[in-house]
Amino acid sequence: MRCVCLISILFFFASTFVSAQKDSLLGQWQNELGSILVIDTVSDSGEIVGAYRSSSGVDGKVFALQGFVNEITDSEVVSVAFSVRWEGYGSITSWTGFLDRDKGGLYLKTLWHLVRPGEQEPWERIITNSSTFRRSGS
Repeated sequence: MRCVCLISILFFFASTFVSAQKDSLLGQWQNELGSILVIDTVSDSGEIVGAYRSSSGVDGKVFALQGFVNEITDSEVVSVAFSVRWEGYGSITSWTGFLDRDKGGLYLKTLWHLVRPGEQEPWERIITNSSTFRRSGS
């Protein structure tokens, strides 16, 4: 009986920790180029819904964002992936990375791929780079 109670208590605290990590993703983030990522919701199943405003190439328009988080209970690091469909431009960007903490606070470290179907050469159609997002004001 004690074992069942102990397991239940441990599961409760682990679930609370995981939920707190997902909740810490909510809000506004800014990368080193000034692009804004807003995460509005993170569902219990790990789905992310939000918006993205790029600092370049799309005239300041805001686009829908969808993605996922995944985590394990014994780590503060949370895996994150999200995509933006640049409606009207024919492109899609996908970011994959992790949520972590350093001396500056929480940050999202990501690698991204941008598909640009309008480019002439196949090798020009996918570009990649990295971005680090940090909390920003609303």
